[in-house]
Amino acid sequence: MTDETVMAPVTVSKLRAGSVIARAFSVMFSNFPAFMLLAVMLSLIPLIFQIMLGGVQSLDISLSAQNMQQDVLVLSVVVALLSVMLSYVAQGAIVYGAVRSLDDQRTSFTECVGRGLVLALPLLAIVILYSLGVIVSFMLLVVPGVVFVCVYFVVMPVTVMEKPGIFRSFSRSAELTRGNRWRILGLLALSMLVTFVAAFGFGLVIGIIIAFVGPGENALLAGALFEAVINAVLIVFFASLVSVTYYDLRHFEGGANLEKLSSVFD
Repeated sequence: MTDETVMAPVTVSKLRAGSVIARAFSVMFSNFPAFMLLAVMLSLIPLIFQIMLGGVQSLDISLSAQNMQQDVLVLSVVVALLSVMLSYVAQGAIVYGAVRSLDDQRTSFTECVGRGLVLALPLLAIVILYSLGVIVSFMLLVVPGVVFVCVYFVVMPVTVMEKPGIFRSFSRSAELTRGNRWRILGLLALSMLVTFVAAFGFGLVIGIIIAFVGPGENALLAGALFEAVINAVLIVFFASLVSVTYYDLRHFEGGANLEKLSSVFD
């Protein structure tokens, strides 16, 4: 699945936000065809399912829940749940492929998809617990919420690469991020700035597309397709970002053998 991506060995003991983002883009673009194919493919499945069962008009999110027919409303909920599940299959698969790429190992497309499928339910459980933790932390105060996000920033790649179990994944992430949490906060701030600029550009493109095709079902379909592609790009970027962060933190810990680590799936 991956090309021969040669990364310079990590020689520092602290994360550098700029370096992590630059290497995340390097991993992303080195594997862009395979990663995007995987992410777009899984992003389009819910869209195709919704159009087949509810028609193009079901894509109109401007309709309020009161104005939707009951079957269309139920379909929207089902599609949303399917979309969430498949997004974690994609993220798990991309994380696996990205970490293997960082260690200059080849991984097939089908192998990565298989790992994502195997870990879909554990990753969904991780994300549910993580989201609840973020919500509760931010309800208490902003600072605890930010701390929570930084402490458990690499919980997904820990789950994918080490398979320690759901709750152990959180404690393992806390171990790895210790000593680098301020830098992870800076990394988050910088990556959010990058994605905000990208989202603004994507929004302009969507507006141009809708203006070009005009109102109606064609505009709905074009907007939905472009949104699926945008979501795929964001999935690939953030999966690459947490993969590079995890890779560095593993090496800071003591030069972990990632070849042995990734072989738990073989």
